Amino acid sequence: AAVGVAELMQYCPRLKMLATSREALHLRGERLYPVQPLGLPDVNGKHPGIDELAHYEAVQLFVERAQAVRPSFELNEENARAVAELCVRLDGLPLAIELAAARTRIFSPQALQQRLGSRLSLLQGGARDLPERQQTLRDTIGWSYELLEPHEQRLFALVSVFSSCTFEAAAEVAESIEGFAGPGLDVLEELVSLADKSLLRLADERSNGSNGGGEPRLRMLETIREYATERLREEPELHAAACREHAAYFADFAGQQWRRMAGAEREAATAAMAADVENLKISWRYWVDRGELAQLQKMVDGLWLLYDRRGWYQAIMELTTDLLNVLSGGPSSPEQAQQEIMLQTSLARALLAVKGYTPEVEEAYRRALALSEGQGEIPQLFPVLRGLASYYLYRGEYDKGAQMGRKILALAEREDDDDLRVHGYLVLGANMGFLRSFREGLAQLDQGIALFEREQQSARPFQLGAYPGIVCYTSSAFFLWWLGYADRALERAERAMTLARSLNHPFTMAYTLHHTAVFLLWRGDSEGAQKRARAMCEVAEAHGFQIWNSLAEILQGAVQTARGETEAGLARIEQGFREYQGLKSPPVFFPELVNIRALAYAQAGKGGAALELIDAFVKDAGDEMVLLQAPEMALLKGELLLAKSSENRAEAAALWRWVLDASLQMEGKLMALRAAMRLCRLEASEGNIGEGCRLLREIYGSFTEGFETVALREARGMLEELGDWR
Repeated sequence: AAVGVAELMQYCPRLKMLATSREALHLRGERLYPVQPLGLPDVNGKHPGIDELAHYEAVQLFVERAQAVRPSFELNEENARAVAELCVRLDGLPLAIELAAARTRIFSPQALQQRLGSRLSLLQGGARDLPERQQTLRDTIGWSYELLEPHEQRLFALVSVFSSCTFEAAAEVAESIEGFAGPGLDVLEELVSLADKSLLRLADERSNGSNGGGEPRLRMLETIREYATERLREEPELHAAACREHAAYFADFAGQQWRRMAGAEREAATAAMAADVENLKISWRYWVDRGELAQLQKMVDGLWLLYDRRGWYQAIMELTTDLLNVLSGGPSSPEQAQQEIMLQTSLARALLAVKGYTPEVEEAYRRALALSEGQGEIPQLFPVLRGLASYYLYRGEYDKGAQMGRKILALAEREDDDDLRVHGYLVLGANMGFLRSFREGLAQLDQGIALFEREQQSARPFQLGAYPGIVCYTSSAFFLWWLGYADRALERAERAMTLARSLNHPFTMAYTLHHTAVFLLWRGDSEGAQKRARAMCEVAEAHGFQIWNSLAEILQGAVQTARGETEAGLARIEQGFREYQGLKSPPVFFPELVNIRALAYAQAGKGGAALELIDAFVKDAGDEMVLLQAPEMALLKGELLLAKSSENRAEAAALWRWVLDASLQMEGKLMALRAAMRLCRLEASEGNIGEGCRLLREIYGSFTEGFETVALREARGMLEELGDWR
C-alpha cells in the first residue's frame, strides 16, 4: 500500500492518512505510534484487589468478552488472580485475550490457566466473520511469519532461544552457527527488519554493555516466542546448534562480567548480569543437564554474586544444589572433595539465611564436616571457614567459632586481604564477646570497623550473608549497650543503618533493620522499632527471606503489646512464631525472641503462660545455663515467680543473683544494674537495706553516659527513694 499512499499524499497535500500495519510504510512525513499491548497488572508482587484489577485494560477486555459468552460471569475473589495471570501470560494481546475469554463458556479462569501450557493450541475458535487469519492465534502469527523471507524466518526462529537480548548477543550467536549467516547476509540488519515487522520488540529497558554504556534489548512476546520455538524445533540441527551457542555465549559472558563485578565496574556489571539473568539461567540449565563442570565454573562466581547482591537466595540454593549434583557424577579426587565441602557449607549458609536453622542446614553442615574429616583437616578456604563460623555461633559453640575467626585472620595475613581481615575480626569478636567478656569482643570488632570504613569491599566467590563491617557495627552496638555505654551504642546502631542503606544489598538491609529494631525496642523507642520492623517486613517479602519476615512479625507484635494493644500484639507474635516453626535448634538470637514472646504475655496479664514459655525453652535447651544467652529471660522469670507467689522469693532472688554475678563476670554493667535493682527492691520490701542495694549504688555510680535510658532513670529513682544510707 505504500506506493499508493505516497501518490495520494503527493497529489492531495492537505490529506491526512491513518494506517495500521505490522510495520511502518517508510514514507517521508510518516510519524510512528507503536500500539502497545493492553495494560497489565503486576502479578509478581502483592496481589491487587478486585477493584484495582478492574481498572486494567486487559482485565476489562477479558471480563467483557467472557460475559458475551457467559452472562453470569463476574470478577470475584475466587477467579481474580487467575484472570490477571491469564492476561499477563497472554502478553496483553487483545486477540489472545478474546480467544481465551471465549473459552469461559466451558472452562473457569482457573481451569484455563492450568490448560495454558500451549497458548497456540488452546486459543482458537474466533468469530466466523473475522478474516481466517484472526480466528486462531496460531493463524495470526503464522500469517505474519509467512510474509517473511526464508532467511528472516530462520533468524526469527533462532532468536526464540533468548529470553530477551541485545542486538550484539543475537548477532554473535547467529554468526557462530556454521552455515547460518551466509555471504551477503547482515544479521544486524535482519534483526532490525524483524523489529520493524513487529515480530521483535525493542524493550524500553537498557542493558549495560562492556563499555559501560547502554543498548536497547530485543524481546519477543511469549505468544510469538512459543510459535518461533515450534518453527526452530522443526530443524533439529539448527535447534541443537542454537541452544549450544546460546549457552556458550552466556557462559563466557558470565565469566567476563564476574571480572568486572569484582572490580571498579561493579554496578555496571551487576546491571548487565541482571538484564540477562533469564538467559544466564537457560545457559546454566543447559550445562547442568550435560554435566559440563568446566562451563558451569565459568558462570558460578558471577551468578553467585548477582544473586547475593539482589537478595535471590532461593536461586543461590538451586545453583549450589546443581553444582553438588554435577560434582557427585564426576570422578573422586581431593580437589573434588574440597569443592564439595565449600559448596555444602555455602548451601548451609544460604538455607540458614532464608529459612533459619532447619534440619536441612544441620545436614549440610554435617556433610561438610564429614568430608573434612575424610580429608584429614578442614580446608583453609574462606567460604568453608566462614560457613563453619556461622554454624558454631548459631549452636553457641563459641570456642570453636573463635578458632574459625583465628583461621580466617591467618588466611587474611597470607593473602594480605583487608576484606578477609574484617570477616576474621567479626567472627573472633562475636565469639570472644560471649566466651570471655563483651569488652574483649568489642576490641576485635573495633578493628573490623576501622578496616571496613577504610577499605572498599571486594567481591569474592561464595560470599554470603550481611556485609561483615555492618555486622561489626550491630554486634558492637549490643556489646556497648551491655557494657553500659548506651549513647555510643546508639551511635553504632545508627551508623550501621546509614551504611546498610548506602550498600543496596537486600540481605544486609534485612539484617540491619532487625538488629537495630531490637536495639530500639530495648531502649524503649517503640515508634522507631515499629518503623524498622515494617521496613524489614517489606524487604523480606520482596526477596523471600522467610526468617526475616517471621522476625518482623514478632517485633511488630511486641511493639503493639508494649503499647497496650495486647490481643492484637499477641496474635501477631503467635503468627510470627508459627512461621518460625520447623527450626531444629534455635539460632543464636532465639532466646531473645522467646523472651519477647514471654514478656508480651506478661504485659497482657498472662503471667502463667509467660512462665510456661520460659520453662519450655529451658527444657528444650537442656541446660539452664543457656540463659546466659538471654539474661533478660532470667530477670523476667524471677519477676513472674514473685508475682505468682511470695513463697517464690528465694527462687527469684537466686535467679537475679545469678544474672548479677554472670553479668559482672562478662563486664555487662547494664544487665548487672537491672539485676541489682530487683534484688534491692526485694530487700527493701523486707525492710532490709543490704548487699543488693549497696551493689546498685556502686554499679550506678560507675556509669558515665546513657542516664536518660529507662534502666538508669529507674535506678536513679530507686536510689533517691532509699535516701542517704551507708
